[in-house]
Amino acid sequence: VPTAANLLSPADGAFMATATPSLVWNKASDVNFTNYRVIIDGAQVGTAVGTNYPTAALGEGSHSWQIVSCDKAGNTNVSTSLTFVVDTIQPTPVTLVTPVNNALVQTTTPTLTWNATTEINFTNYQVYVDGAVVSTKTAIGTTNHLSVAFGQGVHTWRIKSIDKSGNTNTSAQWTFTVD
Repeated sequence: VPTAANLLSPADGAFMATATPSLVWNKASDVNFTNYRVIIDGAQVGTAVGTNYPTAALGEGSHSWQIVSCDKAGNTNVSTSLTFVVDTIQPTPVTLVTPVNNALVQTTTPTLTWNATTEINFTNYQVYVDGAVVSTKTAIGTTNHLSVAFGQGVHTWRIKSIDKSGNTNTSAQWTFTVD
């Protein structure tokens, strides 16, 4: 009887930014080994003699996978089943609120505010000021950043939303002037 394949990638619970992930596992040990059956979402989708399988395009959402090791005598051994999520869609964009574009502000510590993303697989916002990340916000409901003191003059700001698959969406860039 062949040994069950040890599934390596995608890992259980992984988020994938591609609809065509490659499935990877460790080799079964059996001198009479013949092939692997590749099972996705409960159905056999192909066979392999090596330890990887490039999938056809999968739909957005959760998918399960497992490998059946086979030998010449017809013996099989089924691996555990792992799940992963295909998420190829950018997070919904955020809309900047205040300070409004081209605003003249009279404080050196304006609060930057934006409307939240509706991304269900959200991980964080990155707050950019003058081209550099100044803060990372991990709560989806966080929609403001209390800034440190800015110098006099023109400043730029924007917000990047990031999801669990690493997909990103960046807001428009606005400017404000501290006077």
